[in-house]
Amino acid sequence: MTEYDRVIKPSQPANVSTETKEVVAQAISSSGYTTDDAASQRATPEIWDRQLRRFTQTDFDLQSRAEVENGLLGEAGDTLNVTIDKVPSAASSVAETDDVSIQELDNRQVTYTPTEYATAFQVHDKTMRRNFFDVMANASQKIGYALRLIRERTAISTVESGAGTTYAVGTGAGGAASDLASSDTLTYEAIVDSVKEIRDNNFNADRLYVTPKQFADLAKDQQFSFVDRAGSEETLRGGRIGEIYGLTVYEHNELTVDSSGPEVHHALVIGQTDFGDRVFGFCPKKEAGVRTEREELGRYTNIVGVEEWDMQMLRPDGAVELLSA
Repeated sequence: MTEYDRVIKPSQPANVSTETKEVVAQAISSSGYTTDDAASQRATPEIWDRQLRRFTQTDFDLQSRAEVENGLLGEAGDTLNVTIDKVPSAASSVAETDDVSIQELDNRQVTYTPTEYATAFQVHDKTMRRNFFDVMANASQKIGYALRLIRERTAISTVESGAGTTYAVGTGAGGAASDLASSDTLTYEAIVDSVKEIRDNNFNADRLYVTPKQFADLAKDQQFSFVDRAGSEETLRGGRIGEIYGLTVYEHNELTVDSSGPEVHHALVIGQTDFGDRVFGFCPKKEAGVRTEREELGRYTNIVGVEEWDMQMLRPDGAVELLSA
């Protein structure tokens, strides 16, 4: 029994090119890597489908906006305390006989407590012998994707729950989902107001993340500038779809959509300070890696991907959760 480690960079699994081609007859689920008959037919069809497509990795964007703190990476300890400064207000003029006004030296502490995240595939020898693509490399690709996906979902939930302002279309700042009417779709005015909320807090708003439905509403607005009306792969990669009011706009399928009652869509407007301070942080403890374990009696190989990290909201004033119908 042997095992080894390979480091996977967040943007690309080790030894796997985005140009790698995979034959896809039908959707392959995780059960496609077991000896179950139905799953095996999807992974190794009797009549090979010769139509090839590139196996591309989704470039999740929001997690890339995190402020990275490497204080625990490869070091002892299970928590990391970070002090977050608040942007000071401007100095003021002072008369000769007056005392200088004192500002509060405001800061707060954020504690990172990393958690382990993992996923795995089990590949049988029989499956590998009958496939005409590299099953092990394909499993590594999927592990890399799965680990990035949980990071992106955590980034979204962190910013959605930690945003300093909630803005509901039709109501304004401080509004709630219950205030929305069915006609309160995403508007240019709501985006402008959300940007103002961030700028009033000394942050520079630079990105807007919207759901597919919000994008459809936004695309009808004359103020919206498409990055490419042809919708080419190069310009739309990573979900970037255009610009509005100085914001780069990204369409994102992982943003929250409440459908328990009247549908509510959650957009995010985020920014950073003049010093480059971000609204949320990412603290890795262990970089993503792949371990393999060989089981000779069962004639299969386990492929396990593991990483350890935490995300925390650092500066709530730099984010607005924008709600619309």
